[in-house]
Amino acid sequence: MKTGVPVLANLLHKDLLSAYRDRFLVFLSLYPVVITLSTRYVIAVARVPHLDVYLAPANILMAQYVVGIIVGFNLIEEREMQTWIALRVMPGGTRFSRVYYTGFTVLASVFTALFSAVVYGVVPRNVPLAVAGTLAASLTGTMVAFALGSLAQNKIEGLALTKTAGFGLISPALLFVAPPAWQVLVAWSPWYWTYISLLWAYGGNGVSSLPLLKWPGYSPVVSILATLTINTLGVALFWRKYTSRAS
Repeated sequence: MKTGVPVLANLLHKDLLSAYRDRFLVFLSLYPVVITLSTRYVIAVARVPHLDVYLAPANILMAQYVVGIIVGFNLIEEREMQTWIALRVMPGGTRFSRVYYTGFTVLASVFTALFSAVVYGVVPRNVPLAVAGTLAASLTGTMVAFALGSLAQNKIEGLALTKTAGFGLISPALLFVAPPAWQVLVAWSPWYWTYISLLWAYGGNGVSSLPLLKWPGYSPVVSILATLTINTLGVALFWRKYTSRAS
């Protein structure tokens, strides 16, 4: 424990300093606040029934996605600078690194998502469910981070991959345009399932009757379990790829 605490503190200092020195990442860290304030303005001026419910999950999804990008860019830099070799020989080795990066990204994702939800100002009808959905979705940021770290050759490729991953981020749009039978096409997307669970949290028991939605009928328990399953598998897969490529 005495050894782990200084190592953990050094890792936190290193990653926070690395993000601070990159002006793009500093700008990116402000993006969730900008998006949240923008959606708050939209629901104040637009006259669309239940628009506040439709947009509420989007703020949380975006906040956690941005956290994943920031951590992912740090992982790319570590691989490029070959600092991963040093991390492998620290106490705990790669196991400690996996726990650290998973835990750090999860905590940052939860904090950023809850902050965005508070700034948005719409209170969920089911607060425990909103918290549960946010916690389950926090692993999505970790999956995004490990995917960037393992798939991108450099930060330029990483930026291109974030745009590609953005298609997954908009997968919940099928809830508004496609019949339930066709929504199976995005069943691989944790964002789709997270959006459903958060719709339950913000819309309450009447969510299935909301206009514009082509409701697939999944329960909040099913959507949260699907989110956890996809995220857990994705985190394990991409972390293995990252450690293999960085070694």
